[in-house]
Amino acid sequence: MDNLDNSKKEMRFPVSYLHPVKSLCEAQGIDFISMLKDKYNLDEDILNQRDAFISAYHFRLNLEQISRCVENNPRGQYQFVEALPLDTHGFVGLAAMSSASIKQAAGVTLRYLNQVMPAMRLSVNETSQFAELNLGLAANFDKYNSLLIEAVACAVFNIARLTNLDYATTHVEFSHQKLHFTEISKIFPKANVKMGCEKDRMLLPIELYNTPIYTSSSKTQMMLTSILRSQQKTSDIQQTTTEKTLCIIEQRFDSMLPSSVEDVSAALEISTRSLSRHLKEEKTSFKRIYSDFRLKQAKHMLQESGSSIASVSQRLHFSGDSSFSRFIKKQTGMSPSDLKRQLASK
Repeated sequence: MDNLDNSKKEMRFPVSYLHPVKSLCEAQGIDFISMLKDKYNLDEDILNQRDAFISAYHFRLNLEQISRCVENNPRGQYQFVEALPLDTHGFVGLAAMSSASIKQAAGVTLRYLNQVMPAMRLSVNETSQFAELNLGLAANFDKYNSLLIEAVACAVFNIARLTNLDYATTHVEFSHQKLHFTEISKIFPKANVKMGCEKDRMLLPIELYNTPIYTSSSKTQMMLTSILRSQQKTSDIQQTTTEKTLCIIEQRFDSMLPSSVEDVSAALEISTRSLSRHLKEEKTSFKRIYSDFRLKQAKHMLQESGSSIASVSQRLHFSGDSSFSRFIKKQTGMSPSDLKRQLASK
């Protein structure tokens, strides 16, 4: 599993993510079944196992194959979007389809995203003008990161296809410089796409956030969310307190909020004392988890050419540049400037 974050190697993805790749390959005359056996080392029968999962390694192979099929291939890009129906995302996709509005669809997707797309961290911020959907990554797929971001944007657009939403009012901002889906503005007419932005996000005018969805069904939605809640409880039981703590820290970071032991314990609905005890039983602490997270984010942001030490310090909610410098020095033995130079040389 080269090129995958060690902490993400145990991620599981629904087997349904193999189906759009299969459809895409078949449309281009590629023998996906042979590829499944020889490259994925998976048996063909897995395609018919609705509750089966694939690993992060297999998911990366998916991204690799999608890249080959869509890069510099406008027809392949159309084929991919057509091969990506919302039910690919299982009950979460179906629950989104049966929601009353885009806002409700976003809510159910964010709540249960980890069940179908653990590689992504999504969050929504509402302002007086826009509903801002932030497209964050929870795993590193190296050169395929930007492709995954664009593919998720396409999946979001597929929801908008079920409404009378005017794409001209939808703004999409990508932090990378070059599009993989070069036809995105033709596939989704009049979508306003910008490259080289500060972060990956989609902006929808707040007055359109409650746009009705044609396929809405309150009874279907209730049934599906009941299933999702049950599955989430099972998932929560299986998650360690360390994993839950990190998940909350990541969600708050995506919403531009700092994290404290009080914030996390409140989100978990337990006392700070209980949280500290559970983490101690798992041979860690809130301070260690938060420090590791901040260091990882700091390295990632310092590696970006346009980021300053002051902006990184502010984004990670340090009280000032000197506090940030002491933190980096303690964690790495280097100053932020030296660390930035070292990262740039790699």
